[in-house]
Amino acid sequence: MTTAATSVGANILASFRTLPTWVRLWVAILATTNMACVAFLHTPTGVATAAAGIFILATNGPMLYRFQGFSRLMSVPHLPAWGASTVYVAMRLTGQAGASDVSSAELAYGWAVVVVNGISLLFDAADTVRWVRGEREIVRPGA
Repeated sequence: MTTAATSVGANILASFRTLPTWVRLWVAILATTNMACVAFLHTPTGVATAAAGIFILATNGPMLYRFQGFSRLMSVPHLPAWGASTVYVAMRLTGQAGASDVSSAELAYGWAVVVVNGISLLFDAADTVRWVRGEREIVRPGA
């Protein structure tokens, strides 16, 4: 016998496995890049990346639980969270967000975040438009 939580988790995992391989690989790159912020929490770049990640988890987590799968609606919270944090990090790295020393490690990590999240924002904008236009299916095996 399975519990409801096990069933929800299994459905979410099955939904993820149904995504195209390139999407799963992109999610791995995206997640790894953003989770690396824990090594940079002593920097403004790390804090901004972590704050965006917490917001996204707080908004997408309930959607995953409710839908028991992936939906284009999950792209919507990425726009304000990664939009704002990406602009802030880029401004910090170019000296436009206040005078502060940026270490070479923070510089390298910050540009990785800007590039990866910037690319993701393009995907998220397209998925948001598609969701608004009515493409609201939940990714499920066999669907």
